[in-house]
Amino acid sequence: MSEENTPMEPNINIKADFTEILNSSPKGAKYIFNILFGKKHAEAERRIRLSNAQDYADMKKIVSGEAVYDNERNQIAPPSQDIKSLIVSALQDEEVTNLIGCIKSTSNYIDDDSDNESEPSQDFINRWRNDAKLISDESIQYVWGRILAEEINTPRAVSVRTLDVIKNLSKEEAEIFSEAIDFIFYNSYLIDNGDVNNSFISTDKGSKLNDAGLIASFTPGMYRSGAWPTQRFVFNGDVIPKVFYLSSADKYYFIDAEKVTEEPKVRIWELTNAGKELYEILKKGHKTKEQSVTKIIEWILNDIKAPEFYHGDIVKTIDNNQSVENLKTVNRNI
Repeated sequence: MSEENTPMEPNINIKADFTEILNSSPKGAKYIFNILFGKKHAEAERRIRLSNAQDYADMKKIVSGEAVYDNERNQIAPPSQDIKSLIVSALQDEEVTNLIGCIKSTSNYIDDDSDNESEPSQDFINRWRNDAKLISDESIQYVWGRILAEEINTPRAVSVRTLDVIKNLSKEEAEIFSEAIDFIFYNSYLIDNGDVNNSFISTDKGSKLNDAGLIASFTPGMYRSGAWPTQRFVFNGDVIPKVFYLSSADKYYFIDAEKVTEEPKVRIWELTNAGKELYEILKKGHKTKEQSVTKIIEWILNDIKAPEFYHGDIVKTIDNNQSVENLKTVNRNI
């Protein structure tokens, strides 16, 4: 990287505890060092120790405001009292605080057991850092932390265009999308149940997701429609040659094709590419809320003319194979 493109490394006057972050993810530590300090691993470790005032005497001076850590000289120094320095210092402290907030959620989702030897590009790290330092809301910091963890686990998984969309998300939009995850199926579609009074996601919330760039071509009352996909299914050791099914992040619903006279239909809003990438990140470890499962079951009962259907939990096995456990039967007469 050319010197003129290297991010400036400001003096840091901030007290921060990195122990939890570094202990939780050895694999991610080098990227965390890079994001915060932009230097080689060994030098970054030294800067972290100094910025935390490892030496007790220096730490007391920093905490009391008697001194600041001069990052360029690698030493503590008397604080500057001119207005410009005070403003710059305040801005720098805020940016570092924001970065630490984003990184805290990163460390919990890094897969240290992965054998993937690829690494995120320096361009991505720089881009992530430049945007993340401006994020102060905790709910958005969580999203940015998950994005970085995904890129460390699977380099090139997140496009720069997706970063452009996500950096403009408001807290409300992020919360609506998190709520919508329960009703996103096949990794690409937000399902509409057709119930105006008790919809999965209200028209107002759908409009906001569209404005945020997460849903494509949203028009209230107008949806794409299609049949449920079909596949072969093994149930209690017996093979069902054809079932109609719905699959979400962690739930699976299916109907034996021989027990219906019509193909079950579904109304959908399609996610944009940014929405799909964000969903792929946030769905990992996601657990659908019980009230959401109840709403989905009620929708299927009201919408599909089938005497019974089944639902269970999706479980990932070796080589990312999928199985369904805890199957339950739902009868129409219940």
